[in-house]
Amino acid sequence: MKAIIGILWHPLSIAWRRREYLIHQHSILWTEDGFDVRHFRNPEDANRVCDLVIVHSDVSCIDPAWLSPLENHKLVLNRHVVNIRKTQVSDLILTQNSNWNGPVVIKTDLNNNGKPERWVLDREGFKRGGLNPFHEHYSFLNSISEVPQSIWRNPNYVVEQFQKEPWGDDFATTSATIFGDEVSSVKLGGKDWEVKGKKATNWERIPTVPDEVIQKQKSLGLDYGKIDFTQNAGGIHIFDINKTIGRIMLHSEHESNGRRLTKSRLRSRGQVILRYLEGEITPFVLEK
Repeated sequence: MKAIIGILWHPLSIAWRRREYLIHQHSILWTEDGFDVRHFRNPEDANRVCDLVIVHSDVSCIDPAWLSPLENHKLVLNRHVVNIRKTQVSDLILTQNSNWNGPVVIKTDLNNNGKPERWVLDREGFKRGGLNPFHEHYSFLNSISEVPQSIWRNPNYVVEQFQKEPWGDDFATTSATIFGDEVSSVKLGGKDWEVKGKKATNWERIPTVPDEVIQKQKSLGLDYGKIDFTQNAGGIHIFDINKTIGRIMLHSEHESNGRRLTKSRLRSRGQVILRYLEGEITPFVLEK
């Protein structure tokens, strides 16, 4: 009998948006490899039929009570990752009275500029315009004194230290992609201070992941996701957690030169699911 892998989405998620996530790419390969992959919006349904459940609700905060039907299920990935707001996961949060002399970045406390929450509001029948208090982009300022008082008074925003990781004349950030004990780390570089996506002009694969990143993974109970950080003379600086990784471009085998992500490499990473099912590794269990 095929093992049933359940992907648990937000109750108001839109089916066609699933293809925008890396988990969708994994699910295609799992289906090709003989698994029965099913999608759910209701944890009770997932609990009833699945051998393994991956919680994949793309909002910053999940009500733990919503996941209570899965409480006694033995194989639930990311069951403990219910709050990834910046105030909960970032090492770089400042207050108005912080002793910090460097540049700062203004961000939304919610992940990804609060976009997933806005999508949910749309699904509930609200309009974005009057309910969207967030900027579309993060803001970079040269000092903490330049932060407007309106930002300090607004709990929707956070102010972070800007901890630069130099890479020649460029800026750099590193992302550690995690699936169980499979960790792949890539450093991105570019001229823009916000190094990600199309703004990255060069990259390299990092062979080892700092202990601080693994400790953050364990403290959060992150079975599946991504941790973003910079590294400089002051140490490791973790500033973002993502539990619903976006779709990644797959390169052909002859284009990859053994470095870029290919279908075979992604399939190999995804085989960690079999090790969960066979009991070789187990999901995180955090003390309440």
